[in-house]
Amino acid sequence: MAKISEATLKAAAVAYVDAAKQANTTFTPSYDNVAGLLDKIGKTVTIDGLYQDQLPELEGDFLAAGKTIEEWFMDLTLCESYSNLAAEMNKENVPTVPSFEDVVYNYTLGRQKISTTEPFGNIERAFNTTEGAANFYTKIAERLQNSYDVCRYAAKKQLLGNAISKCLEVKGTNTDVYKSVAIPTDAATAEDFIMAVKEAKEDASFAHEGGLGGAYIGAAPTLRLYVKKGVMPTVAVKAIAGAINPQELAFDVDVKVVDDFGTITGQTDTKQVYAVLADPRGIKLCNSYNVTRAGMKEEADAMKIVRHYEDTALISKYTFIRVFEG
Repeated sequence: MAKISEATLKAAAVAYVDAAKQANTTFTPSYDNVAGLLDKIGKTVTIDGLYQDQLPELEGDFLAAGKTIEEWFMDLTLCESYSNLAAEMNKENVPTVPSFEDVVYNYTLGRQKISTTEPFGNIERAFNTTEGAANFYTKIAERLQNSYDVCRYAAKKQLLGNAISKCLEVKGTNTDVYKSVAIPTDAATAEDFIMAVKEAKEDASFAHEGGLGGAYIGAAPTLRLYVKKGVMPTVAVKAIAGAINPQELAFDVDVKVVDDFGTITGQTDTKQVYAVLADPRGIKLCNSYNVTRAGMKEEADAMKIVRHYEDTALISKYTFIRVFEG
């Protein structure tokens, strides 16, 4: 009897768990039984991860009628000194019409569709149980919804990217929408980023000249910080975890990590936008049409399922937003 040691045990495991026998894309039949029959497949599996829209807060109102979103903004009126009764009486017939900022239009993105087909009497030959075949048919319908969810998630990330691009376009004349601060890589840069976010939050809590339009906008009731993946672990470990008073380094806003911001225009080769703090009311993807149609294809003995949808994307010029580029 061979004695087990660490080295012999490892060698035996390597020999037994032959790497060539896992994750193959071709099936090699075997007949290693007394009857010479095909060795059967003992288990058929599919292992799923999560496919979901991770930006549900950017879901706007459903547009039951009309496709375009029109945004208007009324300016505030400056106070003035009261002179005297006679002079003020002479102003009674002088109109004081409110002034308005430019009206902004957000147009429909157009119709999209996602389709799939369920072939009848076809899947059953791939499974050795009716339950397995039924689960497969269910998975086809589930994947249609999964596809819709990830497409909308991608659209919302691109919407954030478009908002960022518009901020970069006007950063030269509108400093409220832009802050240059290094991407966190150590304790010092992580703390600088936290401070920049806190300063932005404080700015947004007061009425001030801001937003993409540079109008005198009111305080933002809520804010959300969207951060590109890879940044928050550095902030958490380098700054917050080692702080004497970690509560002082809290962002005090909702933080949402995204894997990317879609495609951003206006970035340079040396600086990249890695976060954006925004009033979520001003960035929305509004559904205006959303139906699923299903029809039998008799000749093919199949059912085709099609998801049709249409969206209008809103980017407000009159709500708070600030991008952080480093």
